Amino acid sequence: MLQQEVASLLDQFMDMNQRCIKRVRDGDTGLKIHMADWPEFANIELDPLAKLTKSLQDLEIRPGDDARKTRSYPGIIEADTATIELFCALNECKTNFKVAMQRLKNESPKSHRLFCEYVKTGINKTREERFGRGFGPLSLNHIYRHFVILQERPRSVSYSWTSRSSSMVIVTKKEAIRALEDLNEAMPHHLEIQRGVLAQLPDTEPLVKVIPTTAGAKANVVYRNGQPATFKPALPIMIPQGDEAVRMKFLSAHDVQRKSSRLQRTDKKVEDTPIAPSIHLYRYKEDFRSKR
Repeated sequence: MLQQEVASLLDQFMDMNQRCIKRVRDGDTGLKIHMADWPEFANIELDPLAKLTKSLQDLEIRPGDDARKTRSYPGIIEADTATIELFCALNECKTNFKVAMQRLKNESPKSHRLFCEYVKTGINKTREERFGRGFGPLSLNHIYRHFVILQERPRSVSYSWTSRSSSMVIVTKKEAIRALEDLNEAMPHHLEIQRGVLAQLPDTEPLVKVIPTTAGAKANVVYRNGQPATFKPALPIMIPQGDEAVRMKFLSAHDVQRKSSRLQRTDKKVEDTPIAPSIHLYRYKEDFRSKR
């Protein structure tokens, strides 16, 4: 029964997403769309409306994608009340589906795993019949991401770049295997290989899990009363239409490429290559294992 509820909630989300796409394409809404020059649009000539539509349609896992990560679409949408209400309903559909998926995972891990596979492989035919085009494997993380919707018109919205960093925690072999088993959305074959590698390690060997903070765009908002707020949105920020001017600042694709840098670990006691890359897990170098 719960699996049927989850499937129904996914249908509700897909239907609401289509309604939002139709809404933004309606020329009578008076939307003002400001989208950043972002790597997602590199070498593609798209107008702001096409970029916003792309952000709504981008639900699929592309070849070579890391299914745990999401693509970002920095932007600001000045919207009328009806459009804001529709996008609030879209966010609610996303939340309801995510909560139901978590319930399914807690109550029946096997059913959750099978449903994740259905989302990635078996959903295409029904989507093609209902929406006139097929979908590739759907990404749960792309479905879950929300639109940030501000209830009042701010004084300014400025995008900046957050650097990539990391922290490290020591975990046991049992904890590491459990963390792998919790990644039901990832590719089971790859997880099984990593689980087999971990199973061969001594039970008492301490392992190091690297917890990365992903680099990305950060939106710094200042409201009319001077109150600041910070968001890290994967999708455009939506604000009410109005006569008051809003200062806007975006990063360009060039800025992103210039400021991006690969994470460098400073702990020389840890091996360079992860033993379980899906959970960023490393072993200590051989000289230091006996000293832990």
